Amino acid sequence: MHKNPVRRATIPRGINGLFPSGVLNARCEEGVGMERTRRGITGKSRGNSLFSLIVVMAWGIAMWTGWGLAAEEVPHGKGTHGRDEVLVKFWEDVEDQTKWDLHARAKAKRVKNFTIVRGLELVKVPDTTKIEEAIRLYGESDAVVYAEPNYIVQGQAVPNDPSYGSLWGLQRIDSPGAWNLSIGNSGVVVGVADSGIDYNHPDLSANAWRNPLECDKNGLDDDGNGYRDDCYGIDTFSHDSDPMDDNGHGTHVAGIIGAVGNNGVGVAGVNWNVSVAACRFLGSDGTGTISGAIECLQYFKSLKEKGVNIVATNNSWVIVDYSGEPGPFSRAIYDAVEEHRKAGILFIAAAGNRSLNNDITPTYPASNYQSNVISVAATTSGDGLATFSNYGPGTVHLGAPGLSILSTAPHNDYAWMSGTSMAAPHVSGVAALLKAYNPELDWKAIKNLILAGGDSV
Repeated sequence: MHKNPVRRATIPRGINGLFPSGVLNARCEEGVGMERTRRGITGKSRGNSLFSLIVVMAWGIAMWTGWGLAAEEVPHGKGTHGRDEVLVKFWEDVEDQTKWDLHARAKAKRVKNFTIVRGLELVKVPDTTKIEEAIRLYGESDAVVYAEPNYIVQGQAVPNDPSYGSLWGLQRIDSPGAWNLSIGNSGVVVGVADSGIDYNHPDLSANAWRNPLECDKNGLDDDGNGYRDDCYGIDTFSHDSDPMDDNGHGTHVAGIIGAVGNNGVGVAGVNWNVSVAACRFLGSDGTGTISGAIECLQYFKSLKEKGVNIVATNNSWVIVDYSGEPGPFSRAIYDAVEEHRKAGILFIAAAGNRSLNNDITPTYPASNYQSNVISVAATTSGDGLATFSNYGPGTVHLGAPGLSILSTAPHNDYAWMSGTSMAAPHVSGVAALLKAYNPELDWKAIKNLILAGGDSV
């Protein structure tokens, strides 16, 4: 299949003198195939790592400010979902008694009530009730806006080749010039919704976000946010407040965004200084549910409302069907991302690893037509589109390094991984770096700066 030409977007000198000319490549997916190594990186000075950011933009995409399509205009499909869980969105003025009556008719039990999307509930139905029947029953009620399965999501893995060497992604983004202007700021926060983070890793610990009221391990919810001792974030997969990574994907993503720089060991992230807040919703096998993702987005939004300077969330996962192919559109995810837009938070997402044109075969949530979404493809060290990467001139905004990327791994280790999951955090890192350099930038300005000024590749 012929793929549309892409543009390599440089970060021009002319944008208020913000960065010297450079390029940003991004692409991120779950890298279950990884090679762990310490050889050749321990004791390496980060000051020698280059920071040229190569942005590969879909042809014709330069700057985007429109609000996009309404959720109803996005097609639905069949996807993998938990056999006994449904997400139900009630109209905001519906009384509790009406909700209870509907749950009783469906023989369902409410499991969770979300605050990020008003009226959204997660319910569990008995084994004797088919999901399709429960959705039909809820959908027939005038009290319900929509009902949908609790779809499965996963990080995206592809085979990788460690022979590309270390840190080529940063070498492609001309790091010395950018780092001469800003190395980041610990007051800028990126939320990572993933498999968690190894917050004890020597290359991540200093840049792991900490909740100042919750790190005393007293078993209490000191800040009143509904989670006890959420020092580093939360775990919506295991339903606790410890987002420790037991898969490796989230730790790798976090290192790309913000492995500590200039500390004489390991690797460097796009930001030497930053705060990475963790929400674990993918399990050890790299899969989770959209209800877990929504709770992560809800958590990050609540932090923003409490004054935490969250500029973006990194979302290196896609909704899948039973075969691992792209799954259906989720209205609940759409609504949660819309609440992030209202809160001023960018939603940076992996475009997917199936070599698909997302304009024809959407990959959600990256394909959501929402103004705060940035969909990221994966590129190679030669600035080409990675063979596994999804693309699309209308729905994929840019590309970033995503093939054989060296970053942090659990248990004080390092690994090469490939995927759009590795590309997206390059872009998330750039968003944080821009915010660190100019705290007055809002999410729209940051997005436009990232997408502006493309070079054809």
